[in-house]
Amino acid sequence: MNKAFVTTELGPIIMGGINLWMDSFLTHVYPKISGNKIVLLELGDMDDFHIANALAYKDDIEYRWPEVKFVFSQPEREAYTDVLKQADEVHFLTVPYTVGSHEEYLQDYENANETSILIHSFEEDSLNYIAEYWQESLDRYNERKYTDKMQRYLMEKCDKIGWIGVNPDKRTTHHVPNNYVFRHFSESNDSNILGFGARCEIRKNPHYLEFIRSVALTNVDEYNYWKKKVDLSATELLNFDKSFIRYFYSSHLWGIFHACYAVEPFGYSIFQAADHGKIPILHKKWWNKLDYDIVADSKESFDKQYKRISMMDTKERDKKIKKLVEQLKEFDNIDKWVERLVKFYG
Repeated sequence: MNKAFVTTELGPIIMGGINLWMDSFLTHVYPKISGNKIVLLELGDMDDFHIANALAYKDDIEYRWPEVKFVFSQPEREAYTDVLKQADEVHFLTVPYTVGSHEEYLQDYENANETSILIHSFEEDSLNYIAEYWQESLDRYNERKYTDKMQRYLMEKCDKIGWIGVNPDKRTTHHVPNNYVFRHFSESNDSNILGFGARCEIRKNPHYLEFIRSVALTNVDEYNYWKKKVDLSATELLNFDKSFIRYFYSSHLWGIFHACYAVEPFGYSIFQAADHGKIPILHKKWWNKLDYDIVADSKESFDKQYKRISMMDTKERDKKIKKLVEQLKEFDNIDKWVERLVKFYG
């Protein structure tokens, strides 16, 4: 059985949080999947700089996973499409949004036996949130509209639809929630500086940072866009770098975490913050099984929760975090995570 696994990011080639999932998948899950396997990296219509950047990392990727065969779509397009033709099953680990258009996808994947797709976030949910709360910014997200179209198409074509979120979703066929292994169990600190460690996309509610002394580990371009819309003069920007993540979360310079993300599927940063002793403000609709009272769903309610935490001493913060972590450990079992995915991919 020939199985092809399509992704848009892995290793040092980063687009978003999917990268962490992909790295763990290749390390723990991929070796246990049966069949003749190959990983396809879809670079699509990236500009020359990003393609050159991806190719520069190819040796590093092959060195990290020497048992995995990789084919990049650029400049090996013919070899790439040949793999798609010969594969008995084509599994989409991400939506191939890097392909320039739906028409190009239909041409390049004409002979692909689209078998499964893994959903890391529903684009329609993000677009609906933008339309409801930030209508004037909707035109900024035309690429997301295209990704939504691709996602819907593949969900119709594929027999199996996996979903990595904390809550089951009826739009999918298999619930394969993400995984985070707690390692630190750090104690809290008494800092009232707010931390933010996500992309400045609308559903992450970066405008909640307004007027609060804070530090943001995020993408500079999106951050600058929000600086024009709200007052972020109290926020210190740390331009995102993957190698800086561990230092950011272990820092004692900040102690409260903005994790009030709308329509959030899983949220690695929520787990990272709690693991490092940072007390998070969560969105009230995040995980429906969670028993945790530091939640918000608007700037006003967020500010109230921030002020509430500011009055807590470290003993009370530790108690809140400990109770939260005990519940989040439901997603801590990596063996169970591996077993679910191996079964999903046959």
